[in-house]
Amino acid sequence: MRKSMKKYQGLIAASFTPFHEDGSLALERVPALVEHSLKCKLSGLFVVGSTGEFSALCEDERMKTAEAYLHAAAGRIPIIVHVGSCSAEEASRLAAHARDNGADGVAAIAPFYFRPANVSQLASFLKPIAKACHPLPFYYYHIPVRTGVCLKVRELLPLLLDELPNFAGVKFTDNDLFDFQRSLEFAGEPCQILFGWDEIMISSLAMGAEAAVGSTYNYAPQIYQNIIEAFKRGDMVEARKWQAQSQSLVSLLQKYGAGAHKAMMKFCGFDLGPARLPSSSLDSSQELKLKREMDSLQLTKLLSHGG
Repeated sequence: MRKSMKKYQGLIAASFTPFHEDGSLALERVPALVEHSLKCKLSGLFVVGSTGEFSALCEDERMKTAEAYLHAAAGRIPIIVHVGSCSAEEASRLAAHARDNGADGVAAIAPFYFRPANVSQLASFLKPIAKACHPLPFYYYHIPVRTGVCLKVRELLPLLLDELPNFAGVKFTDNDLFDFQRSLEFAGEPCQILFGWDEIMISSLAMGAEAAVGSTYNYAPQIYQNIIEAFKRGDMVEARKWQAQSQSLVSLLQKYGAGAHKAMMKFCGFDLGPARLPSSSLDSSQELKLKREMDSLQLTKLLSHGG
């Protein structure tokens, strides 16, 4: 019988990796980020993922970043460590490291250079990674916009449920709501489908999602907590109003690029340093322009301050 896995409720933040100006890790800044997440009443942290710039980190840096978050959390907030790589061997080492250092779960994306041609190949790639972190809950991180692996999660699920005893679910970062709902209904009780598309989170709630993973939850969690509370009350007008605020925020992020996320954290009082190439950071004039646009849209007051 498959062991019951932890079920998340609410918001899980996709966490940042802080850097010094010279590009080296600034892990001394991680404890403040964890405390901020606790203050914001987040349900968990997803570390060393896309927001954490994992693809720009070497294996040792990924391990050290995971360790920093796990040490700072000290069991007070669940930590899911992303270990995905184009190398199953590297991902397996990272998975075992996460397990041995007290992670609450492990996640891995599909390989994004030599891509699997079908769900059978993808399941075969994920199997040794899940085995390496057993009995820790293992999640498949579905993000086709980044990996180019557009295989349907609904078709993958039966293989993962059959072949991976510690398979716990999917971080579903895609706007294919048809595949999302079919996956959610098929998964049922044994696993959980975590939604990962911030600007349409309300749609996932309508389909039965219980938890979501996102970057903007780090600095604007109240927007999404308001969506969830309004949805629970059945007040769809209010829920849509807050989702529109999310869309205004995300539109600005898209306009200014990936570096805008760390600029948002700076507005909240957390200087996380520059982004690593090929991502670009905002210079001071761009930050000022972004801040002015935030003010004009009355979004600044919705940021969660700390630091």
